[in-house]
Amino acid sequence: MACATSNFAISNKLVAHPNTAVNNVLAVLENVELFPNPNNGTFHVTGDLSGFGLNEVSLTVLNPLGQVVYNSNAPLRNGKLDASVQTSTLAAGIYMLNVTADGVSKAIRFTVQD
Repeated sequence: MACATSNFAISNKLVAHPNTAVNNVLAVLENVELFPNPNNGTFHVTGDLSGFGLNEVSLTVLNPLGQVVYNSNAPLRNGKLDASVQTSTLAAGIYMLNVTADGVSKAIRFTVQD
C-alpha cells in the first residue's frame, strides 16, 4: 500500500519586496513641527518644504473622536511653512494635527491644557 502524498509544500524561503516610496513620503514632511506642545489651543506649525515645488499645505485638527474641529490651508513662502493656528475654543485634551501636502500626510499629536 502506497503512502499518501500531500498537495502542499512547506518552504522557508522569504521574498522581500522593498517599498522605496516610503522614503519619499517621509522626506516631504519630515521636518514639519508643532510648538508649543502642550498649548492652550494656539500653536505654530513650521517646516522647510523647499525643493518639493509646493505652494501650500492643508492643516486639519481632529478631536479624540476623529471629528474635524479645525481646517485651513497654509501658504508656503519660499518653500517655508510658518503658520499660526488659533483654536482657543478647544476643550482640554489630546488632539491630532494632520499636515497634508501633495497627497502626503503627517500626523502630529498635541495636548491642549486649560
